[in-house]
Amino acid sequence: MHVVDRFRPGAMVKALPGLATVCAAALVMAVTASTSGAAANGDVVTIDTAAPQFRVSDRLVGLHFVYSSEQDEIYADGAFARWAREAGITLGRYPGGTVVQYWNWRSPTGVLVGDNWDPDWSPASDAPPDEWMSLDEYLAFVKASGIAPVFGVNSLSGERFDRRGDSIERAAAMVRYVKAQGSGGADWYIGNEDIHRHGGIEAFAAVFAEHAVAMKREDPEIRVFWNDNPGDPERIRRFLAHDRGTADGFETHGKWPYGGDPPGLEPGTFDEWRSEHPLRDRKNFDRKAGGRVWREAADFYREIARQAGRPGLLIANNEYGLGKEENLRGFDRYSRGLLLTDFLSELLIGNWDRTAFWSTVLPGASDHRDGGGLLSTRHGYRKNPFHLGMALIAAAQGGEFLRSFTLDDSSYGYAVKQGDTVLVFVLNKSDGDRAVRVRFDGSRLEERLAATALVETDDGFGAYRSIELRGDGDSAELVAPEMSFTRADFRIEGRL
Repeated sequence: MHVVDRFRPGAMVKALPGLATVCAAALVMAVTASTSGAAANGDVVTIDTAAPQFRVSDRLVGLHFVYSSEQDEIYADGAFARWAREAGITLGRYPGGTVVQYWNWRSPTGVLVGDNWDPDWSPASDAPPDEWMSLDEYLAFVKASGIAPVFGVNSLSGERFDRRGDSIERAAAMVRYVKAQGSGGADWYIGNEDIHRHGGIEAFAAVFAEHAVAMKREDPEIRVFWNDNPGDPERIRRFLAHDRGTADGFETHGKWPYGGDPPGLEPGTFDEWRSEHPLRDRKNFDRKAGGRVWREAADFYREIARQAGRPGLLIANNEYGLGKEENLRGFDRYSRGLLLTDFLSELLIGNWDRTAFWSTVLPGASDHRDGGGLLSTRHGYRKNPFHLGMALIAAAQGGEFLRSFTLDDSSYGYAVKQGDTVLVFVLNKSDGDRAVRVRFDGSRLEERLAATALVETDDGFGAYRSIELRGDGDSAELVAPEMSFTRADFRIEGRL
C-alpha cells in the first residue's frame, strides 16, 4: 500500500477567493484530510526525484542567543563554534527576545530587563561582563562558526523615555558598526513581542519604519523583520499598510503546545504529542479546529503578503521551542529532543525561510528548563538530544524538497534532493520499529549510502545509531527504530 502524499504547499492559500474569506479552520481541515493510515505489514513510499516542490532555505537551522544568559565559559575554548560549523547551523539570532526591549548595544547592562536609559537604573545593577555575550563576542562567534547573523534593535526604550530620535540614531550606528566588522547585508529585527507597548499596530509600524529607513541608509543590503505572534491576517495587512514598504520579513513565534500561558487551554501531554500530526500551535488561529498548523502557515502568510502587494516577504519563526513547564507534561530529556526535532521538521516541510531555536541556554533549576534548551546547565553545558536532530536535518538546507509522506498519526517522513543524493527522513513516535520501503521514480538508484537514527540512551541524551539499508533495483528498505528520527542517504543517477 502506498502512503498518501501531503497536501501540497501553497495549495490551500492559492485556492482562497480573497483575503476577506481567509479561514483558519479550512487551513486545519485541509491538512488533516490529506493524511492516511499505514499498511499493516509495512509502508511503501514512492519518491519522484524529477518533481521538486520548492528549494529548502539555506538558513533553516538556526540558534537563538539571549545575550544575558550566554556566559563566557560556554565559548572560551571555541568548541561550540566548531560544533555549529560542523553540524551545519546556519543562523543565529542575537541579542534575544524580551531582552531586546531593554538592549543598549553601546553599554549593555547584561541583565534581562535592565535598561540604562531608565533614569532609575543604577549601574551597580549591571552584571559582570563574563556572565553575558557582548556584541563583539557575538561577532567573533559569527566568524568562527560561519553562521549568518541576525541582529536585534531596541525601538521601545525611545518611546518609553521620549528619546525616539536617539533610538533611531543608536540603531543606525549599530548597523554602521556591524557592517564595518564584516557583517553587512544581514538580517535585522526591530522590537520583539512589544507591539502593544507601542500603542498598537499602526503606531508600531510608524516607529518601525523610521528606524528601518535610517538603518537601510547605512546598509541598503540589510533585510528587516517585524514580529507579531498571533499571525492574524488582518493584523498583517494593517502593519503592511503603514510600514512605508520597509519590512522585508515577518516573524511569528510559537512553541509546543503553545507559547505563554493563555487561559482556557489545556497542557500538552506526551501521549497527545505522539499522535499529533501535523504539529500545531494550539493558541493561534481557530482553537476549536486545533490551532495553527506549522507546515502550512508560511505559505498562508506569503499569500496574505502577495495580496497586500508585498510579494517575496520572508517568513520566519525565530523563537520556536517548548512551552512553559506547567503546559508540557510527561516528557523527559530525550522526548523533549524528539519533539523539537519534530517541530523543526514541520518548519522544513512548510517551507519557512528562517528559523531559530529558543534557546541555546535556558537558565533555571527545573528538569524542564535544563532539558529544554540546547545546552544542559546541570551537566557542564553538555548538548541536549535536539542537537543531534538539528545536525541530521541541517544536511537538507539548500536542497530541493521532493515530498512528505504520512505513515500514520505517529509516524511520517519527507525527502530532499541534494545534487545526486536523496535524503529520506522518517520520524517514528511509536513504541515499535517501523519498516519503510523507498522506491524512486525519475532516476535510477545508484547506491544506498548510509542511514543514521537518533535513538534514546540510558542517560537520556540520545545518540546516533547506524541503520542497515537493504533492497534491490530502484528500491530500498530501512527500519526506523521506535521513538527515533532517521535519515537515509541514497545516490541517484540521471533519469530512468
